Amino acid sequence: MDKFLNFVKNTSPLSERSLEEFKKILTTVEYSSGSKLCEIGEIPQDIYFLESGIIRGFLISHKGNEYNRTIFIENSIVGAYSSLIEKLPSLYTLECITDCKLIKCNYNKYIKLLETYNDIGTFHRKNVEQFYVFLSHRRNELLTLDATQRYINLRDRISNIDNLLSQKVIASHLGITNIQLSRIRKKLLINQ
Repeated sequence: MDKFLNFVKNTSPLSERSLEEFKKILTTVEYSSGSKLCEIGEIPQDIYFLESGIIRGFLISHKGNEYNRTIFIENSIVGAYSSLIEKLPSLYTLECITDCKLIKCNYNKYIKLLETYNDIGTFHRKNVEQFYVFLSHRRNELLTLDATQRYINLRDRISNIDNLLSQKVIASHLGITNIQLSRIRKKLLINQ
């Protein structure tokens, strides 16, 4: 839980009282690779802080194709946010790509805390702002960068990604086919 407490401190420090109340609703959990935190059609109850590992959020098209929505790396808040907020079934699955260690928190209990303690509310607001910025950058990348540059950016963000994630997952995240990803990798190797 030390990583999470440092994350809180660096994002928006909490008073001792708020921190103690917050700790009461947190649980450390571990999931193995392939475990699902939330599945399509399920109404989620929890949010998570990813201490270690990698999680992906993916959709499945009506044709059965998987499309990565997000890849979460350590020190990220993870959840099916729109489903939690709207209390509706999730449109995507959150899956551990590697073994993961997380801090789990019931979303409704968390909301009650942030409504009670202003500093927890500030912490929440700052996380929502950071997530919005992340999603804006992701959307801008998809709209303005070619696949090679998106791949380079992803490699910069997640070191050793080619050994951590399957080619299929990486290609899906980039919005390209496996064949296109192979060509990009080959081109980059030649140019090094």
